[in-house]
Order: sequence, then structure tokens, then C-alpha cells
Amino acid sequence: MSALATLPSTRHRWTEVAHRMHDGWRRIAESDAAVVAVLLWAVGEATVQPIVPDLALGLLALGTRRRLPRLLLAALLGMALGGICTLLTAELAPSMATGVLLHLPFIHPRGVAEADAYLRSHGMARGFLHQPWSGIPFKVWAVDAGTRRLDPWSVVPWFVAGRTLRIAAVTSVAAGCAALLGRARLLRAGFPVIAILALALFAVGFVQIVVA
Repeated sequence: MSALATLPSTRHRWTEVAHRMHDGWRRIAESDAAVVAVLLWAVGEATVQPIVPDLALGLLALGTRRRLPRLLLAALLGMALGGICTLLTAELAPSMATGVLLHLPFIHPRGVAEADAYLRSHGMARGFLHQPWSGIPFKVWAVDAGTRRLDPWSVVPWFVAGRTLRIAAVTSVAAGCAALLGRARLLRAGFPVIAILALALFAVGFVQIVVA
């Protein structure tokens, strides 16, 4: 009986903690610092770091929908700026760019060869529209295009269009799931579990792409 009597209080404590965590996450997601962080994250992913901004946007969607358009715009701006930086660096210093690329985490020679072959056989436009769904990091394609001295200003519209489509699609799905969970009154009450499951889902997908 005593064990059963503790269940309501345990559930109440869990709900209180979950609500407090979600409220804290909402404050973070709606802050100006989150916008700056997403912008820098996207710049970093397009240049040197391996984790796509989709993860940040998906997690932030659990905290806010009101500020999500601004966060999405920050990610797209960062993606474009970082991509232009990588393209121009590869064009101006191809040997250095290739050397740095091959030492970055989760960059493999096989992926470099696949991206080069795809761009040569299918062309720049189709290649950069395909890249976001290929599992091969953007920076691989950008360095390849830069070292082959493809006009960077003709590359930019295609990579921005392709990457925008994927980032916006992932963010929309995450926002839709968060809205459904919110309507079912599960988002706040189950926030810690939902956040962990979201991270686990991303980790599984990321590992499958890396080992593929």
C-alpha cells in the first residue's frame, strides 16, 4: 500500500521536473543567443564541423514554434555564408583546402571520389541539388567544385536551393511533431524523454550515414 501511495507523488514530481525543463528550454529557444548559435552552427557545418544544423533546429522546435522562422533563417544564412567561404577557399587555395578537408571528422576518400564522380557525370546543378540527400557532407562537394574552378557564383544558387529544401523540410517535420505532441499535452509532460528520443533518432541516422 505504501508503494502504491507514493506513485501519485512520484508522478507529480516527474511532471514538475519535466515542465521546468521544458520551460527552461523554451526560454533558450526563444532567446537571441539561440539565433546566433544556430547561425554559427550552420557556418561551422558548411566549413569544418560535421553536425548539420537540422539537429539544432529540430531540438529548438521542441521549445518554440513562434521563433522557429527566425531560427530557420539564421541557419540558412549561416549555411550560405559558410558555403561561400568553403567554395572561395577551395578556389584560391585548392591544395590547402583539400588537405584540411581530408583531416576533418567523418570525411572519407570514398565520399570525396563519389562526389567528384557525380559532379562530373551529372553536372553542377544536379549535383548540388542531390548533395543534401546524398549523405556526403556539403563541404566535400564545395571543395571539389572550388578546386575544379567552377564559377562559385553559379554554384551558390544551386547549393542554397538544395540545402534550403532539406533543412526546411526537416524543420517543418520537427515543428509538426512538436505541435501534435503539444496538442496531446505530451510535449511538456514528456519533454526529457522526447528530447532524448530525438537525439537518439538523429544519432542512429548519423551513424548509418557515416558507416554506409
